[in-house]
Amino acid sequence: MECRSRVTTGCIVRLACATLDYGLGTFHRSVFASISAGEKRDLASVYQGLLEAGRLAAYEVHERFYEISSSEGLRETSEFLAAMQQPD
Repeated sequence: MECRSRVTTGCIVRLACATLDYGLGTFHRSVFASISAGEKRDLASVYQGLLEAGRLAAYEVHERFYEISSSEGLRETSEFLAAMQQPD
C-alpha cells in the first residue's frame, strides 16, 4: 500500500493512508471531550479531526522500527540491542 501523507515542518498537512505503519500518539484530554463515556470511536476519525483543525503534529523517522509483538520481532530487537551494547 502506498502512503501519500505529507509532513511539513513537523505538522501533517495531508493524511492519505489507510493505516499508519507505526507510531506513538499522545493526546491532550480535550481531544476526547466531545466523545461520550462508553462511546466507541475509530481513532482514525480522531486523527482526521485533528488534521482538519491543523492540530496534528508529527516527527518522521527514517530508521527501522523494531516490533516485539512476534517471536521473530522480539529476537531481532534483542539482537539489535545486544549489538548496541558491544564495545567498538
